[in-house]
Amino acid sequence: MFDKNTYTDRRNKLKSKGLKGIGLFLGNGESPMNCLDNTYHFRQDSSFLYFFGS
Repeated sequence: MFDKNTYTDRRNKLKSKGLKGIGLFLGNGESPMNCLDNTYHFRQDSSFLYFFGS
């Protein structure tokens, strides 16, 4: 979607905050439309897409 440098800059800004440890970016679970066995197609969580792109 964006240039590769956009995502690199976002990750570098996050790292520059001095946080320690491991970052955990969760994906989405399956989302049922009208019953548990009838799900939408998978879409990655927006926070993951913000830092890593599609």
